[in-house]
Amino acid sequence: MTAVETYLHRLQTDKRYHQNVVSTFIQPQRDAIYQDFPAALNPAVIELCKSMGIKRIYQHQARAITEVLSGHNVVISTGVASGKSLCYQLPILHDILADPKCRALLIYPTKALAQDQRISLGNMSTPSLQDHKAQHHKRHL
Repeated sequence: MTAVETYLHRLQTDKRYHQNVVSTFIQPQRDAIYQDFPAALNPAVIELCKSMGIKRIYQHQARAITEVLSGHNVVISTGVASGKSLCYQLPILHDILADPKCRALLIYPTKALAQDQRISLGNMSTPSLQDHKAQHHKRHL
């Protein structure tokens, strides 16, 4: 029995909680489906990802990023730690590089998640992206 199965069993048999457990289902593990970065994504963003060890992205990320870059609204519903954040972080960086005056408003349901995402985006603000923004700014003066 896995740790998750053991925990579920305890919940189902504990008289304090068993009435709250209506159904359980453990989805079998499956292999990830990867795709290349969307061609429309700014090459500086792709290079940043690669420098962070992200060589390819998940299929759902590629599809979401492609839709966002095409101007469509997207809803993403995937499991924990499935890379949802990159689905909006990469298009945000793409737009900021295209227009340094661009802004994004990110609203999170919890302070802890907001801090985690702030750190994640802060880690993406590398000197190479700063240089790219500065070069873009000089060209448009």
